[in-house]
Amino acid sequence: MLSAALIKELEKRLGVNVGENDEEIKLNQVLVGIAQENSYANDQEAQQRLDDEVRLIEKALQKFSGLNVIKSKGLQLRLGKFGSLTSGFAGVDADLDLTILTNCYINEIEFLRLLHEFLKKEYKLEESNRGGGRRITVELISQAKTPLIQLTIGERGRIDLKIDIIVNNILGVINSKFLSVYSQVRWIKNLGLLAKLWGKAKNLIGKNALSSYAMVLMLIHYLIKSRRARPIMDHRVTANKPYFDFKRMKQSEPEQFKVYYTFKDDPKEASIE
Repeated sequence: MLSAALIKELEKRLGVNVGENDEEIKLNQVLVGIAQENSYANDQEAQQRLDDEVRLIEKALQKFSGLNVIKSKGLQLRLGKFGSLTSGFAGVDADLDLTILTNCYINEIEFLRLLHEFLKKEYKLEESNRGGGRRITVELISQAKTPLIQLTIGERGRIDLKIDIIVNNILGVINSKFLSVYSQVRWIKNLGLLAKLWGKAKNLIGKNALSSYAMVLMLIHYLIKSRRARPIMDHRVTANKPYFDFKRMKQSEPEQFKVYYTFKDDPKEASIE
């Protein structure tokens, strides 16, 4: 049972008014308020900022693709988005996760070193063109379990935005699109955000524990098994063309594969309620 003092404190903090409703409705309103308070700002301005930064990186990647050292290897590059900002289960402190997909095998560290030097020059130029209104750092983290380039973008009056760029995380792209179908169902999204908050508070999510992604997957598995949500995996749902076509070149060959979507993408297919 929720105490009157706790209800008042939560009402004040979350800006909700639960009034004289019964305990179940009170609890539901409080939990929804907590989920929304801890959700990444999903307003038009925040989305526009993310879109603008992705466009800048796509533009830089296009220029990078034109370098002789890249063209000589026959590399074709494209940018993919993954992670919680793509899946829709992002908390207030979420980073933007991007991956560069290549059409064939590459040495990731060597590739990231080249890209790191290129992006440093590009963002220094972009920073000066904006008259000092932005501060941008470009860092290569090569010793991480998954090597990455991390951009930190600061602007006056805005919180810093961190962007992590890794190489060839095709499964991350597909899995994030899969979760985004469920996050478009409001109550599932709220429940996922609460599960992540709970997992972090109990140290179940962290560096040497589960990932937030694993926690959300377990939640959706439970919802499907308890018949509160529908499975959207369907081997009959495939595109005419693969989303990703990989051909291994060099480094002992001969790994080749095509990746298709195998799930429905309509959120109405995901929820029973």
